[in-house]
Amino acid sequence: PPPNTTLHPVSLHSYASSYYTEVFMPTLESYESSITLNPDTSCNSLIKFDLAKEQSLKTSDLITTGHYAHLKSGRLKIPEDVKKDQTYFMCTVGSFDRVFFPLESWRKNGRKGVRESLHDVGLGEYDKKDSMGMCMVPSGESFEDLVREYAEGGGTRR
Repeated sequence: PPPNTTLHPVSLHSYASSYYTEVFMPTLESYESSITLNPDTSCNSLIKFDLAKEQSLKTSDLITTGHYAHLKSGRLKIPEDVKKDQTYFMCTVGSFDRVFFPLESWRKNGRKGVRESLHDVGLGEYDKKDSMGMCMVPSGESFEDLVREYAEGGGTRR
């Protein structure tokens, strides 16, 4: 952690309802108008760096995320591992005050990589596959099927 920071226990909060109304449904509705929103940028600006950040800062000095990004003088910069750069997905976030990206100078794999370090301390996530899709699409499903299912179901899943 950055200097002079207190580590706090992790607390879990659900933002599923907010995600559904603020990210998921607007994304589907935008497709009906032939507009392509990026739900990942919406999620970061409306959920992670707004609602979740506000909740976290009630009991913590700062928030940390697993994004591969770098902050310099409060501005978003490309991290050391350019292949894992996630700055594009945070381009609509208004402020990074009190945000810390601990992975900014780490590589995902290989020497001194995140996965190697997780393995060394016995955390089971080290061998998890990279996520390469939108978080709104359940594993094993396609985005097209999800949109079709909601369209046919009148805004709800069948």
